[in-house]
Amino acid sequence: MSPLVLSDSKIFQFCIRTRSFKKWNTLEELKAVLKDSLPKSILENAARVSEKISKELEESGFSYLSFYEPEYPTLLKEIYDPPLLLFYKGDKNILKESYAAVVGTRDPSPVSLFASSVFPSYLKSLGFQGIVSGLAKGIDAGSMNSALDQGLKVIGVMGTGPGIEYPFENKKLYQKMKESKNALILTEYPPGHKILKYSFPKRNRIITGICNSVFILEAPIKSGAISSAYNALDQNRQIYIFSHSGQTRNQGGEILIQEGAESLSLETISLGTEEVIHMRDLLPDSQSEIPGMLAELSRKSFSGEWKPIGSGYYARKTYFQSIFPSL
Repeated sequence: MSPLVLSDSKIFQFCIRTRSFKKWNTLEELKAVLKDSLPKSILENAARVSEKISKELEESGFSYLSFYEPEYPTLLKEIYDPPLLLFYKGDKNILKESYAAVVGTRDPSPVSLFASSVFPSYLKSLGFQGIVSGLAKGIDAGSMNSALDQGLKVIGVMGTGPGIEYPFENKKLYQKMKESKNALILTEYPPGHKILKYSFPKRNRIITGICNSVFILEAPIKSGAISSAYNALDQNRQIYIFSHSGQTRNQGGEILIQEGAESLSLETISLGTEEVIHMRDLLPDSQSEIPGMLAELSRKSFSGEWKPIGSGYYARKTYFQSIFPSL
């Protein structure tokens, strides 16, 4: 009996309902329980499903990892409802490293998107070997791209089955991960699983479950990032919120700070460097001096001393060069 029989919906529901897979120490023990407990018709259908999934995995280049294998993340085993199987593409051995979850809104404020670019360096200073995120647009993609550029390990957790790279706007990120030795793509959903709304909040428990710390860079009240935060609370993880006056969609994050989550400033995550400023902070007292101020700002932007990051914010190019020498 192949481990892929666990992908059959009836087998899966039986295991979840009885919590049987946590009662046993090996996959062989679980298989024996399934064989003794389930009707022959269900097991035969599961075998057909297993064979079909095996062929589709081979075509997609994905492999699978069961709950009982040594590479399965230890922290993920501890959550209430860990996946029975993980489908993956990349080097499964990087699951042994120490990771932080980094998540946030798909439509971030410029200052939060900038923070996602410097955040991997901050996490590296804390001793993390990599990040886990959800392959969504915005904060997820920004932090994952930056982490790969800085040589950190990156785990991306899909809300779809293997072969469906969603959202489609992140095609380049998926390709970048598939070409990197430091990246791993994971999903609990088997081949053929379609793009379903419920799948994405559900996958968030895996993102937070792999890590002991969760960093939220910007989160509206109703968002996947807030869903991840409440998963993290249930899993007894540490939660940190990036907070800045330039954010426009962090209402959920601010509520979490009021409820006890730790707040992180831009100065903290940029390792003490004051690298971001807004145009309004440069306005002179005299109106007659404004043209000169704008000319100076244009000169610094043109020379690369300041980098515009949107909505009137600028980042010091010198800090960018310490992280990205090619810029």
